[in-house]
Amino acid sequence: DSVVIDTFVDGYTGYNVVAYKPGTIYPERQVVVGGHFDAVSNSPGADDNGSGTAGVLEVARVLKDLESPATLVFIAFDAEEAGLVGAHHFASTAYENGDRILLMQNMDMIGNWENDYYAAVHYGPEDAYAQWWNDLGQKYAGITGIMSGGSARSDHYAFQQNGYDVCFCIEEDFSNYYHSERDSIQYISFDYMTRMVKASLATVYGASQGP
Repeated sequence: DSVVIDTFVDGYTGYNVVAYKPGTIYPERQVVVGGHFDAVSNSPGADDNGSGTAGVLEVARVLKDLESPATLVFIAFDAEEAGLVGAHHFASTAYENGDRILLMQNMDMIGNWENDYYAAVHYGPEDAYAQWWNDLGQKYAGITGIMSGGSARSDHYAFQQNGYDVCFCIEEDFSNYYHSERDSIQYISFDYMTRMVKASLATVYGASQGP
């Protein structure tokens, strides 16, 4: 229903791109799915994080015409590589505004070609959504989540620090080429990436259905 540019200044001007799909029953409750679109300066950023950005866009494409009781928020974050700057800006603003975010599903590095059946699943103090992602991933996508505790290395962490539930699923076998000039689609498994997106899509849609 609306796409906005969320501008922030932190030594330079950055831009989050945010799309809102208002909920039909609980519009004040939000489910956020996001991934950062920036890459380090010497890298094409295919896996880190073209894969996650494409995943967010695909979840938005699939859900755009489906009714969701809670509001869905799709975000392409800027300046993750500079220290989660865009995510900190958005999550802190949401907290200050009293926004009720049920879940932040983070999509970052979901395509490395050396993966097939497993993903690392990170979470905050509560792991219910992470366990749910694992259940849905096994049922619908043929991916088993390895419950991997907390992580401060991606955009979800900014939401966790503001008290929101988070789920961060990343390739189990980590790319050898991220943050390098060799991070290209040559080393992306689009089958694995598709199934990672399916698992997150199911989790996000399920979370939007009720309290």
